[in-house]
Amino acid sequence: MIVRMGWNVIMLFTSLLMVGWLAPHAGAADDLPATGAALATFASPPGYDFRSTLPAFDKGGDDDGNGDDGGDGGNGGGHGGGDGNGGGAVPISGEFPPDALVITIYDDDGFSPAALEVDPGQEITFANAHDDPHTATGSGFDTGIIQPGATATVAIDEPGTYAFACLIHPNMVGTIGVRGPDGLVPPPKAAAPPPADAIAVQIVGFAFNPASVTVTTGTTVAWTNADRVPHTVTALDGSFDSSIFDPGSSFTQTFNTPGAFPYQCLLHPAMQGEVIVTGEAIATTPAPATSVPEAPPTPTPVVGASPEAGANETVIAIVDFGFDPASVTVAPGTTVVWTNLGQTPHTVTGDFGDSGALTSGSTFRQTFAEAGAYDYVCAFHPDMHGEIVVAADGAVVPSIETTPVEREPTSTATRSELIQFLTLLVALLIALIELLE
Repeated sequence: MIVRMGWNVIMLFTSLLMVGWLAPHAGAADDLPATGAALATFASPPGYDFRSTLPAFDKGGDDDGNGDDGGDGGNGGGHGGGDGNGGGAVPISGEFPPDALVITIYDDDGFSPAALEVDPGQEITFANAHDDPHTATGSGFDTGIIQPGATATVAIDEPGTYAFACLIHPNMVGTIGVRGPDGLVPPPKAAAPPPADAIAVQIVGFAFNPASVTVTTGTTVAWTNADRVPHTVTALDGSFDSSIFDPGSSFTQTFNTPGAFPYQCLLHPAMQGEVIVTGEAIATTPAPATSVPEAPPTPTPVVGASPEAGANETVIAIVDFGFDPASVTVAPGTTVVWTNLGQTPHTVTGDFGDSGALTSGSTFRQTFAEAGAYDYVCAFHPDMHGEIVVAADGAVVPSIETTPVEREPTSTATRSELIQFLTLLVALLIALIELLE
């Protein structure tokens, strides 16, 4: 008992000695080699950090109908309006036209309501109450990117059923039915049957099945959209394009030239396919001349061509997958023109504005009046990012500056002094224990 009490007293005494010695020597560790000479201080340009509003593509989480459940490391609420602790609705600041019907986006599980019937010309407003950007895109309309808290309004005049989906979260699907004169939504128009000898490709589960077909020249390939969402069949070389076609619709293409023809869905670029054509080329018969004047052909964008700049303009090419050049410096008042030279839809999204979805050949213009550094990304492909630096002649726009961290003077105590002190302390403890025994 005496030994135990004595040991406790010694330990308490030792602790007090250690505290008393270490307090004035707290800077001794600063004698060790430093791992960095300075810390960085960031000076951001005016505006909010728009990257925080961009979607986390396929980062995990499970969908249980109650919102996005946390992804990688959330606390149950994730981004959605679910019942956990990680999310919440974003206040809507966009406009609602009078008498518009509303479809609300609460999370990345779907639209609410997912199905709606309207009369021709009825305005429908999509309101994004989620903290991710979204779109509502189909063969009948395209809202472009709807930022958190924003709205987008569409109206459809032609009776029929119009499927739509979010380009950023393709699992989000919905339909709008437009009533006919009899007050009923007409059934979908039956697609023209493909030729009996056509090679069939099914579009299902966000994939082409089969993904690759080999045919001889003169063969027709027929794609049928058996999926829940709209798709496209678009050749990477621009030789054919279905445009957006809805579930249940078909698209055919006859191949008269040998070669390999890779294609993709412009709405879902991960969907890839290929048609391999063998045999001799087949000459096509030109259409007979007609006295009716033809409309001028629509220019076909040439992949890789460089856009030309106008007066006081700077051009940036959008390619698959990057901005070229990624960083430009311009004077105040300059208009920057982005042109999509790739085959995949892209966006130009920053705190200065949003282009919406830019298909191949589309352009977006933005005039920069105030000095500053403006970052932007493609909302569909967040790894694509660029920067516009607006500066007057000779002006310097702050971005990242390095400021040395000043350290207060510290004690000159060294490791050897600490080792000597601990050695004496251990010897003292041993001597005390022997006395108590």
